[in-house]
Amino acid sequence: MTSMSTSQPNVRTFSLDDLVAEAQSGRVRIPSFQRSLRWRWEDVRRLFDSIVKGYPIGTLLPWKRQAKAARVTLGALSLEAPEYSDAWWVVDGQQRITSLANALDERGYRDERFGLAFDLTRNEFRRPASEDEPWVIPLPVLFNLQRLLKWFAAHPDIAEQLDDASRVTKAIREFSIPAYVVEQQDEAILRDIFDRMNNYGRRLGRAEVFSALNPGSPQPDFDTA
Repeated sequence: MTSMSTSQPNVRTFSLDDLVAEAQSGRVRIPSFQRSLRWRWEDVRRLFDSIVKGYPIGTLLPWKRQAKAARVTLGALSLEAPEYSDAWWVVDGQQRITSLANALDERGYRDERFGLAFDLTRNEFRRPASEDEPWVIPLPVLFNLQRLLKWFAAHPDIAEQLDDASRVTKAIREFSIPAYVVEQQDEAILRDIFDRMNNYGRRLGRAEVFSALNPGSPQPDFDTA
């Protein structure tokens, strides 16, 4: 029988900067049955909009175990990954990790599923723009402070917006994502954790939640929107 202490996942918090670096290094692996990307461009846009606003984007569930050297496909990225004794096999969070790693990488940015830019005049993410709109900054540029400074040096007419761009850069790079890292090699325990994270109890609707938060107040009909 496995003791509680050895079966408990290790709770960690990753900065977005660190998580993306690990994904692009090949340490993050996607099980073969999960490799199809279901998210669309609008889902990726909403993900980054949540990040900049400081909203939570959910918890990750990686399984820490060995992975052989291999060519790893992560969205539009194709990586020559070395062997790892402590690779992170993503059990829950594939869509988010794949979207993050691709949208912030120049190679993924060129794929229409992940191409995002930030419009400083409208304060929102949008599709990439033409070169005559320098206030619309590609996300890989925004993610890299050195590239961001070069961008502004090349476009002095938007110099007054540098502080705004820097705030967005800081919000993205320092955003924290919680993860329950499972190191227990018993797959039955991993499946149990996954099931409980996704199916525990009866899911409440929006109307039920907001009615409980605001008792006695008239509530909008969230479930019919």
